Amino acid sequence: MMDVNGSVHRGLFCVFLGLLLLSGSVSTVSVKAPAELSVIRGSTAKLQCSFSSTHSHTSAVSIDWSFKEKGTEGDRAKLFFHFSSRAYPPQDPGDQFFGRIIWMGNPSKGDASIHLINASIHDNGTFICTVINPPDINGQQAQITLTVTHSRLTLALTDVSLLLLVVCASSALAVLILMIRIFCCRGHKNKEEHALSPIELLPGEEYFYGQKEDTHSFCCCYFKGYESDDDFKNEKQHEHTLAESCC
Repeated sequence: MMDVNGSVHRGLFCVFLGLLLLSGSVSTVSVKAPAELSVIRGSTAKLQCSFSSTHSHTSAVSIDWSFKEKGTEGDRAKLFFHFSSRAYPPQDPGDQFFGRIIWMGNPSKGDASIHLINASIHDNGTFICTVINPPDINGQQAQITLTVTHSRLTLALTDVSLLLLVVCASSALAVLILMIRIFCCRGHKNKEEHALSPIELLPGEEYFYGQKEDTHSFCCCYFKGYESDDDFKNEKQHEHTLAESCC
């Protein structure tokens, strides 16, 4: 009886040891992808997915892309499959992604990316990338939430447009400075014209201001031919009297 129990225990131990060794030889594939992606309607959505494994990447690697529409529950729609170095995009013409999936990956380098061309509003949802690399039997997934928005007006600044913008801004600034100087000078000039003279006229002086004063000029003549000095003195005295009378 004891031999039977010992045999059972030894058998269970061997099974446990075999499972332990088997689990040590099996590892899990690590799959990574950006959590969110936003694109404009009509553009190309680059759905990036990368994976790594402890085993070499062979042609036995299987890559599966599926789609789950936003706001829906239930099964996911299969949209792409890659196996044995061959891509299998959607073949049904009525499929939502027919003719719009392009394989961009390289399994030997751990790349499982695809491109979705001509993205539409109906493509809003979650894209799931699943990778299996035997003997890594535990496939792992990575999810990308895609948001497709309506086209928006964008301004691309080229070298020419940037130069034109700088020139226009400089010209506008120069014109503004010139206008400010013109208005300032005009206001200063008007202020000077309306300023009072430092010498103010008293009432009644306006009539005399600007009138020319009448002046009398006298000529000094040299008298020659007088017969005597007395005649010359008498004439000079007469002239002096005439001048005083005029004053």
